[in-house]
Amino acid sequence: MKKFALNFLLILIGFAVYGQNEGFIHDGGITMKTFGDFYKLNAQNIKDTKAFLQDNEIEGSPYLRNEFQNGYVLTSTNIKYQDVPLRYNIYNDEIEFQMDDNVLALDNPDNYQEVAIGGDIFINCPIKGGSNNASSYFIRLNNQKKLVLLKRFGIEFLPAKSPQGYVDAKPATFKKMPVSYYVKFEGKPAEEIGNLKSLLSLFGDKSTEMETYIKKEKLKLRNEEDLLKIISKYNLL
Repeated sequence: MKKFALNFLLILIGFAVYGQNEGFIHDGGITMKTFGDFYKLNAQNIKDTKAFLQDNEIEGSPYLRNEFQNGYVLTSTNIKYQDVPLRYNIYNDEIEFQMDDNVLALDNPDNYQEVAIGGDIFINCPIKGGSNNASSYFIRLNNQKKLVLLKRFGIEFLPAKSPQGYVDAKPATFKKMPVSYYVKFEGKPAEEIGNLKSLLSLFGDKSTEMETYIKKEKLKLRNEEDLLKIISKYNLL
């Protein structure tokens, strides 16, 4: 009995050491790790994004939110790094993280399944019709797999203007653009939601039923809550 107890204790110690060195295996086969592990892994593969922002007086902000918020990074190999201070740079279309006084960016978006910043889940995926296989970060608005609703942000950089006649000089400015919404079928690129006709064309043999539902409920394609209702309805068909 004593021998059994000793062997059992050694097994528990082995699991504890494994958990400290290799991460904790969570439900679904996800390995949980810390920000310290994340930084060690990415230290040689990240880039500084401060660039010209430090050297120029620019009005506005390139960020969705200026402050870093704790979140997680889930890699394509099912490793989840928790408590990482993150923010989204809309202008550069990059996820940044903070280490001491350094601001750095995730390197290759293909290496990550999703990134959580505060309560928002970001994914990076190709855009249909985009040039050179263009991709972008989106906020995922629903968890259903068949059809996903995505939210995309845009920012325009307006260069500084010198004074002309009676017109005062204008500083360089980051101007936020209206958000746009996309849909994504599993395994396919994201497609921007345009007018009702183009959206219905994506629904295939369900288009007539979906058109009836949208018109009956008087749903608007520029209203986020209405779009979520539309996508939820389709996923139930």
